[in-house]
Amino acid sequence: MARWLTAFLVVIGSLLVAGCGGGGGRPGQATIRFINLVPDSTALEFLLDDDVIDTPKPYLASTPTFARFEAGEKDVRIRESGTTVDIWAELGTFTADRDYLIMALGLENFNGEFDKRARIGGIDVNRAVPNGNRARIYVVHAYNRMVGFQTPNIDFQTPGENPQYKVADVPFGGNKNIEVDSGSYTFEVRRAGTTNVLFTTTATLGAGK
Repeated sequence: MARWLTAFLVVIGSLLVAGCGGGGGRPGQATIRFINLVPDSTALEFLLDDDVIDTPKPYLASTPTFARFEAGEKDVRIRESGTTVDIWAELGTFTADRDYLIMALGLENFNGEFDKRARIGGIDVNRAVPNGNRARIYVVHAYNRMVGFQTPNIDFQTPGENPQYKVADVPFGGNKNIEVDSGSYTFEVRRAGTTNVLFTTTATLGAGK
């Protein structure tokens, strides 16, 4: 399917939230990572206050690590690389010794459907090592149907009608997390409450990730 038709990404802890322990910054600092989930963007710049963070990020690209920033209130903005016009801006509050994933999600070309408009979303993530032989998964709903079609809520689960693991009814822009036993899995993304599978993926999840 063409990338402008659907912007769906399952953010898995072993890929984006890896690291030992939470609150990786020094006292008075938070750590933040940024990812572009806007499928019809070219490359987006992320800004905290007036500071551009790292290099522009194309669709599905992220900053390489959770970087340290002073805690407190900051203006968070996104814009297309090479422009000075903000696509979205809002005030965020970042607490010391906490970890955050900041996402750009939605569509730049939303054609009047404002619920699909490109925006900033954020997660306060837990990077503490899961107990025992467990792995932690964060599921972010960034799927958007093309203009003119309603975007459904989603279920994320292992296959079948009696899934081993499942998070249900995640709205667009929302997120949920779950801990699973380490190992290799197939996951399905379904239209919430139905057997309609939108997307299938496989992943190998390591213990403590």
